[in-house]
Amino acid sequence: MKFKNTLILAAAAVLCFSTLTGCKGGDNQSTAESTQSKEKPASDAVIAAIDGDSVTAGEFGYYICNAATVRAYRIDQKPDLASFDWKQKTESGQPLQDAVMEDALNTVLTEQIMIQKAAEKGVTYTEDEENQNLKSIDDFVTKNGEESFLLNANALGISSVDDYKVLAKHVFAAQKAEDAITANFQDYTVSEDVLKAHKSDTKVTAKHILIKNDSEKFSDPKATIEEVLKRVKAGEDFDALMKEYNEDPGEDESGYTFGRGEMVEAFENAAFDLDCGEVSDVVETEYGYHIIKRVAGLAELQNYWLENASIERFDDVINKISVTDVMKGAAKAQSDLQAQNSKAANNNNAGGE
Repeated sequence: MKFKNTLILAAAAVLCFSTLTGCKGGDNQSTAESTQSKEKPASDAVIAAIDGDSVTAGEFGYYICNAATVRAYRIDQKPDLASFDWKQKTESGQPLQDAVMEDALNTVLTEQIMIQKAAEKGVTYTEDEENQNLKSIDDFVTKNGEESFLLNANALGISSVDDYKVLAKHVFAAQKAEDAITANFQDYTVSEDVLKAHKSDTKVTAKHILIKNDSEKFSDPKATIEEVLKRVKAGEDFDALMKEYNEDPGEDESGYTFGRGEMVEAFENAAFDLDCGEVSDVVETEYGYHIIKRVAGLAELQNYWLENASIERFDDVINKISVTDVMKGAAKAQSDLQAQNSKAANNNNAGGE
């Protein structure tokens, strides 16, 4: 069973990659709306570098779309991304446009450092893998035309085929690195005390024990979960109780790692409120009754890596990027794609009559 907020994920499925935490930019001025009259940075302009590996403006639009979409859906379940007010303040008083930029930068730098850490263990995005990926892009362009490809790329915040190729290499390399780190976490991690000292406030790794509302195994779900909680509080092993009682077939022994806006609200809030190693009281959601244990996981390790990395950010380039402009362009492309797909579907239906 999945507890993610499917509305957000369905609307931003292509855009959402991962909203992670780590590098914070200090006291920067509001970046987006005051710069709309400025010339956009060149695609190969470097916006940031981490331990010598750079991130360019051309690929950054994707991360802005990702972060902006998630932020917007946390504010409004049906946002109009083309006209959304990115000047409004977040709950902490930060301009939303700045929060989006920070989220985007955190994500791309976190991905970059995962690529580096995996490479140290011999896990890399190979030349053969890159060539296969580039070929699939070129094949799409050849079959459907560059205009069609660019429309799809624009919907992701990317403005050229070359920028898309740079982005694709980064995204696929980051996913391969994350998979390797997650699967072999003990080979990468540091002590639990160090991880706990780097608690993430934007991402959580949590295990849980679920007793479903309509449980076929337990006649009284609420009474059962309360009894399990007593046993947890008495010091019994959480993992052993999870194996015995948990009715979430989608959960493995490592639990779930998720950011804000990705889970149902009650579950998410309870998980974020916990310290690493702490266990919740009973949490009720539409799925049933949960006991949640937050564990020090990948997000904390990423925070530790980022804290100890050498990070440069080039605000003269970042300040030329407008969240509003990026999202208006992406929203228009998405609308054009929908119209194009609808027209094609109507033509197909007419041809079949």
